[in-house]
Amino acid sequence: MPEPRVSYGLSEAQRFYLVPVGILIGLSQLLNGNEVFAAILMALFVVAFFVQGQFGTDLSDEGIRVRNGLRGSKSIAWSEIAEIEESRILGTRTVRAILADGSKVRFPAPVDAFFTRDSEFDSKLERVRREWRSAAARP
Repeated sequence: MPEPRVSYGLSEAQRFYLVPVGILIGLSQLLNGNEVFAAILMALFVVAFFVQGQFGTDLSDEGIRVRNGLRGSKSIAWSEIAEIEESRILGTRTVRAILADGSKVRFPAPVDAFFTRDSEFDSKLERVRREWRSAAARP
C-alpha cells in the first residue's frame, strides 16, 4: 500500500494507563512474596506499552491499512468497503468497516474508551468516512 495520507494510532497518553496498572499488579505480587512473578508482570506491561504503539490505522488513496502490532497488518481497498461505522461496546467507541462480503473489520485506532480517551474521536471518524466516500465517488 502506498504512503498513507492520514495515520491514526494510540497516543502515549492513551497507552500510559498500562504502566500504573502494571506497577500496581506487580507491587501486589511483590507484597505477597512473588518477586520473580512481580518482575515478569511489570516487564510485560512495559513491553505492552511499546507494542501498542505499533497499532493503528492508515488511510491512503487505495484504501485502509489496519496495523495490529505483532499480528501484522491488513490492507483493505476502498472498493471492498460497504460502510464505515462507529462501534460501541461497554463504553468503548471504535471505528469499523463493514466489507462488501458482510464481514467486519475493527480498526485499532482511533479509539475512545474509559482509560484511553480521544477528544478528537468524532472528527477522526468523520475523516475516515469522508475519505471512503471520496474514494467511492472516483471512477
